[in-house]
Amino acid sequence: MWPISNTTQPQPTGGTRSVASVGLGWRPRRSVALHLVRRRMTRFFRGRESGQVTLWFALSVILIVLCMALVADFGFAYVTRAQLSKAVDAATLMGVRDLHQGETLAAQIARNTFSANYPQTGRDVSTPVPTVGIATDNLGRRTFAVSATTRINTFFLRVIPQWQTLTVASEAEAVRSRAVVALVLDKSGSMQSGNKWSALGPSVDVFVSLFSDQMDKMSLTLYSRIGNTPVTMRQPFKTIISNNVPRAYSAFSGATFMSDGLRLGRIEINREPVLPGENVIRAAVFFTDGKANIIQERLMCERTDNPRTNTWNFGGYDSGNGYAVFYTNGTVRAYGNSSSPYRPGDCDDPGLRSFNRIFGGVQNDIRQPTISAEAEDRTMYLADQMRAEGTIIYVIGLGSGNQINRTWLLNLANDPLSTSFNPSLQPGKAVFPATANELRNAFQFIASDIVGRLTR
Repeated sequence: MWPISNTTQPQPTGGTRSVASVGLGWRPRRSVALHLVRRRMTRFFRGRESGQVTLWFALSVILIVLCMALVADFGFAYVTRAQLSKAVDAATLMGVRDLHQGETLAAQIARNTFSANYPQTGRDVSTPVPTVGIATDNLGRRTFAVSATTRINTFFLRVIPQWQTLTVASEAEAVRSRAVVALVLDKSGSMQSGNKWSALGPSVDVFVSLFSDQMDKMSLTLYSRIGNTPVTMRQPFKTIISNNVPRAYSAFSGATFMSDGLRLGRIEINREPVLPGENVIRAAVFFTDGKANIIQERLMCERTDNPRTNTWNFGGYDSGNGYAVFYTNGTVRAYGNSSSPYRPGDCDDPGLRSFNRIFGGVQNDIRQPTISAEAEDRTMYLADQMRAEGTIIYVIGLGSGNQINRTWLLNLANDPLSTSFNPSLQPGKAVFPATANELRNAFQFIASDIVGRLTR
């Protein structure tokens, strides 16, 4: 407690009265009034602030609940759209890949694919039905479009009449380019073993069935000791190729002139023009069950009475160290053995023992190992030229063990698994069915890969 002072203040003049002071509690009367006003005003404004906080809190709760409702309902809409897009994409891809079966069937396949991939739930107001559109663009490519719309029930927003349902939509379009395919098939004598000859025809039938007679073009080349093209690049092609694939046991004979088969396939592919800006898949599908063992060369017959240069196909065996068999137009003209070097037909000169190599130089040994190595080099040279022109090489090698040269065939296709894969050139694929029973699946796999490239 502060002491109470009894000190009397000096009396001011003018008749003013003295005011007793009680320690520090002294205040003028005007200050007391102001103090009371301030207290009342403070109580008043504090009461108003309390009301404003309550109001803002109520508004905030409403806003938070509304945001949560938006997040929940629009989250359901987002999930539904993701499911709808997945189903639409699957329907588009399946439809465009089945255009070879006709537009009507392709559209039905697309609708069935959509239904199988869209998981309808209780949120959907009704079952969505996809719309399919098929057209041709200015480059001759087929476009396949699928769209679908569904309405879903809301949970929280349904209190607002306009938001009792939400509409979700998705659409996709795929473009199917056209294919230019050269089928190059081995019909050498080794195909007569293991029922390989009887499996080839049905396998080719499956292959061509996956392409479109109205969009794609295809040719058929056969090779043994020589090559020929019974079906040139054309459209439609399914029936005529099926009719010209060899199906009789006796249709398979002779050696394996791989480079001639690939050369003729290249001619057919380059026969088809490509429009500027057009995305065309150019592919050669090369089938064999053995090894390259024939080459063609112009050889000098140094007869004293009639010296001349003729073109000969020679080689003829997958293994062994014997000398070459000489052919003219596929007909055997001369044989020989290691003690009696081969020489063509009526050429009596025994010095015919060399040929020019594709990569330069002269080979002075006309025996099977050197001929086979040269045959592989010439076939690989052609394949590299075709890749540089934009052609994809697919290889089907039927057989196991030493029946085929698997490493070389991988390189021939420029398969990414090959030892000499060149990423700057067109990558292909090589598949190796071990038996005739697996041949159908191999052709189907290659066809599916080509069709997949058409729709990317």
